[in-house]
Amino acid sequence: MQRKYSEAEYFLRDALRIFTANLAMGHAWTDRVRTNLAASLNNQGRHSEAFPLLETVLKGQIRRQGENHPELIPTLTNAADSLRDAGRFDDARHYLGRALAVAETVYTPPHPEIARVQVKLAGISYVAWELDQAIAEYETGLEMYRAVYGQEHRTVATQMQRIGRCHLRARRPDAALLWLDPAAAMLERLLGADHYATLSAERDRLSAHLDLGRVPDWTQPLLVRHESAPRLLPRDRFRADILAARVVAVDNPGTAAAELESLLATVPTGVAPFDEAIAWAYLAGYRERASLSGAAAAATTALALAPDTPPARAYITEQAKNQ
Repeated sequence: MQRKYSEAEYFLRDALRIFTANLAMGHAWTDRVRTNLAASLNNQGRHSEAFPLLETVLKGQIRRQGENHPELIPTLTNAADSLRDAGRFDDARHYLGRALAVAETVYTPPHPEIARVQVKLAGISYVAWELDQAIAEYETGLEMYRAVYGQEHRTVATQMQRIGRCHLRARRPDAALLWLDPAAAMLERLLGADHYATLSAERDRLSAHLDLGRVPDWTQPLLVRHESAPRLLPRDRFRADILAARVVAVDNPGTAAAELESLLATVPTGVAPFDEAIAWAYLAGYRERASLSGAAAAATTALALAPDTPPARAYITEQAKNQ
């Protein structure tokens, strides 16, 4: 996939050169190419290169459309995404604040575009580990989505799942299940048991139960469903394999450690560093419980991969100690 993004970058840069040479400054077609080039760079993790392109697009849109036009909203949110992924959370919030102001000017609430920007604000708080703030922001977006789509909708279920995940990160598994149980049930009704979105919510449910020291009777059927489910990304299977190791560790931490060692030997492309950090943290804990060597080294690797925020590092450290 990384190679495809690199190939796309080559052609997009060539198109941008041609359009820039032959069209007026700030032409909409040129800005469209810049937007696509920024997306390609973001997908390669080159956020500092993507952001200036989006700034240029934004200036052109303002010249053509004015300060309060719906065309500005996706550009502002894309710029915020680049800043978020570069760890510039305050700057990302500034751009989302501008996007929210435009959305609230051009649309009458409740409106899905206003809710979408609100949820992106919550996503920044989640990535920054400001979890209670993220919950409040997700709940605001959830209520607007409910007003737009009704109680039974995939987008509604997704916001409920995100709130549950915030509680999981805050080490409140009981509170997480209050959101995850209805979210998973709704997704299964709407999409089916083997849909990737349903399986995602079910994985979060299982994680909450394991945090509470429980292995539900539906655990093994869930893990089996992952083996044949369509459209699962490698990162989803990686997360399922971590859960499978956690289940094994209840009775046999040594075997669970061996499973995680095998999993971490070839981490698939697309797995988030945080997910890899979690796997290393569990490995450290299972090695310690099984009196195996290498627990401290695994814990060190986990911290090296963790986000550089005190709550995230505390979470990783706690996971390594409490297995």
